[in-house]
Amino acid sequence: MSERDLTRGPLGPHLVALAGPAAFGMLFTTLYNVVDTFYAGWISTEAQAGLALSFSIFMLLVSLGFGLSQGASALIGGALGAGRPEAARAYAAGALGLAALLGAALGLAGALLAGPALALLGAEPAVLAAAESYLKLLFLGLPGFLVGFTANGVLTAQGDTSANRNAQAAAFLANIGLNPLLIYGAFGLSGLGFDGIAASTILIQAAVALFLLSRARRTRALRGAGWRDASPARAIFLALLRQGLPASLTMLVMMAGGLIMQAHLQPFGAAAVAGFGVAFRVEQLILLPILSLSIALMPLTAQSFGAGDHDRVRQTATLAALAALGLSLAGSVLLGLFGAALTGLFTGDAAAIASGAAYLRAAALMTPAYALMFLVTAFFQGVRRPVWSVVIGLYRQIFALLLFPALFVSGLGWGLAGVWAGLFAAVWSGFALSMLLAVIVGHRAIGGFRPDFSALRRGGA
Repeated sequence: MSERDLTRGPLGPHLVALAGPAAFGMLFTTLYNVVDTFYAGWISTEAQAGLALSFSIFMLLVSLGFGLSQGASALIGGALGAGRPEAARAYAAGALGLAALLGAALGLAGALLAGPALALLGAEPAVLAAAESYLKLLFLGLPGFLVGFTANGVLTAQGDTSANRNAQAAAFLANIGLNPLLIYGAFGLSGLGFDGIAASTILIQAAVALFLLSRARRTRALRGAGWRDASPARAIFLALLRQGLPASLTMLVMMAGGLIMQAHLQPFGAAAVAGFGVAFRVEQLILLPILSLSIALMPLTAQSFGAGDHDRVRQTATLAALAALGLSLAGSVLLGLFGAALTGLFTGDAAAIASGAAYLRAAALMTPAYALMFLVTAFFQGVRRPVWSVVIGLYRQIFALLLFPALFVSGLGWGLAGVWAGLFAAVWSGFALSMLLAVIVGHRAIGGFRPDFSALRRGGA
């Protein structure tokens, strides 16, 4: 087992032990989706377009499960840090019960509303037909997704990110083999066509959920828990709602920001949109190690905050910030110098490559801001103040993204460069707001949000 008492011991090894597996877990999740896209392309262009269309709608509902996982992880970590295992058990079991119920309810609603939701996006009839059949089937697997996310949140709260890495690696490999079997048929069974990709995902994610759940049940957070504990008391339910809903809203706002960016790019043609789409995937790969640091920071902060060790919270945040800045500077160099080459790995369209490279040059200047904003979000979760992440998201992803690109494109006539300049202004002004709120929240929650290099002076202790 990889459980860790994060309130004791050197911070450096804790940070590496959590962030390393988390980074590989996210990488395998990304590769899993690449496999789906690859096999959909074998079927038809309409299938590939239907997959992309379905993904955005499915993720809207999955974001609710993501929030529950984040909220439960912060509450469990805080309870364990405070030496209250019975509270940790109540949060963990209650969150898993809610995940199963929420998954079933949202899965049913999603299956019923899949057609109308897709129709609102205005897809071509062939794409719409493929997407609707795929999405209705995929929604049946939503309980598995949400239970898996929440079980991983229980494990992460206790310092175990290895289990999810192993699960996602196995899921990626299984998807490579299972997709073609279910698409084309085997062993006397008929193939399901495009729906085979959804069927593969349902089976694999159910297996992932069972594996993570079995690991979580053997940890101290669920030790002694029974089926009755999965029906949370009112106080537990409200605590999970207060902690989890802001995380869900933050993710929803982030997705809305992506749609706003797409709207700004539409007037500049398909090449601009395609270039941004490819470049965004490249940027996300570069940001994976930094995102993993934010995943590690949250349970470290939650347990130390629960234990009342505010000095350790500051030391953890300082160490994570220095590591994130180092990684972000290396990422900035890669994006700035090799943007065109990296974009060219995914498309041969010269105009799309030029558009993507221009975006990545701007992204190179924004990476340090992204890095620290990720950590601020994790800090807010760890000290149980997640609502401030929603405030930052609403400003950066909605208000600033509506304002600044329009100002530079329409007001100053900068063309496509104005979109990138507007995004740059939105990100760095969002960063300024993040730092301001971090200082205010830090003062109220832990008596001050100031750098503390004690851990470095003690060699990471």
